[in-house]
Order: sequence, then structure tokens, then C-alpha cells
Amino acid sequence: MYGMAEANAPRWKTWIDRPGADPGRVVFTGKAAEAFKRHEVWGAYSGLKRLLGQHKAGFGDLMWAPENAVRVGNTLFVSEVQLGAHASQSTAWAAARLWGRRLGIDPASTYVTYQGVKFVINAATPGDQISDQDK
Repeated sequence: MYGMAEANAPRWKTWIDRPGADPGRVVFTGKAAEAFKRHEVWGAYSGLKRLLGQHKAGFGDLMWAPENAVRVGNTLFVSEVQLGAHASQSTAWAAARLWGRRLGIDPASTYVTYQGVKFVINAATPGDQISDQDK
């Protein structure tokens, strides 16, 4: 499960479209908030997630008992959680998505970022070209 440390984070940080009608929020407090850690970095893509403030609560879905949640208006405050099995997808599919990102998207985004930086430097300094052979 993913979360943001910033309440009402802007779209450029969350990368999601906000729905027209507010579906509400879940706010994790106390022990529940401690379940979230800063996003790990495996490359440029996950590094950007960490830089923008995304937090992750382990591999699985968070579960809580009704007595650990209080609804105030359109917000649900949760004080204690447990990490459980994936409810909306199989564990195999969740693992495939996780490792696909770690071994596919992160390395590819890191390479593309490197090539982009190299292109910008070369464009800015036409006399001193940087190539992979210069290493």
C-alpha cells in the first residue's frame, strides 16, 4: 500500500487524477502511520517516487479492525493496522509487478535519464562532446 506524508498532495506529486467528487481520505495515525516507510530506491523511477514523498507499507494490503478506525465527516482515521495478503490481486501478480518495476522500469528510466542528461550537456557544450567511449 502506498501513501503520502503530505495531506492533499498536489497531482504532480501523487501522479493520479483526482475524481470530481471527493471520495474521502484515510489518515493513518500513531502505530498505523509507523507502518509506512519512505519509498525504497532502485533507480530513477523509484527515486522520483521517494523524492516526491511517497511512502510504502510493505508487500501486501493493510487491514484494520473497526475499533481502530474513527470516521469524521469524509475522513477515516486509522490508529492501528496489520499487513495482510493482497486482497485485490494474487500474490504472484503483485510480485511480478513489483519485480517488473525493479528489474525493468527502474533500470530503463535510469538509462533514459542518463542519456537525457548526456544529450543536454552535449547540446550546451558543442565543442566538448561526451560519449560512452570517454569513460
